[in-house]
Amino acid sequence: MYELMNTKEIMSSMGQKIKTKRISLDYTQEEFSAKSGVALSTYRTFEKSGKGSFENFIAILSALGSLSELERLLPQISFSPVAEFNKKKTKERLRVKKKNSDIFTATSDSLEKPSSKKPSSFLQKIKVKNDKN
Repeated sequence: MYELMNTKEIMSSMGQKIKTKRISLDYTQEEFSAKSGVALSTYRTFEKSGKGSFENFIAILSALGSLSELERLLPQISFSPVAEFNKKKTKERLRVKKKNSDIFTATSDSLEKPSSKKPSSFLQKIKVKNDKN
């Protein structure tokens, strides 16, 4: 409901709710002002428009016996994303140092990666044979 209201409308609605609660408890504005410790003129302004300090709002809720409503408004957060992130253990990333044989060499046709394995003796014999021809 409050999502569709602007700030002034919400404040006015809160003032009306406080007034309704005060009347249901059978207090006059003067009596309730004395009970809450909020000046009468300030309390009247609060009921009419919802304007007032947060300190006075808390005093009014206390006099109404409604301080627990604040806990429902902003309940204690049991989950903290920051705390969970800080708890998370991450594995240290290991980097592999490249050897000179792993460096790519450019040829006129393409990029080739030199093999770090030695060719078998059979392949060496074939290569030698091909080189002679």
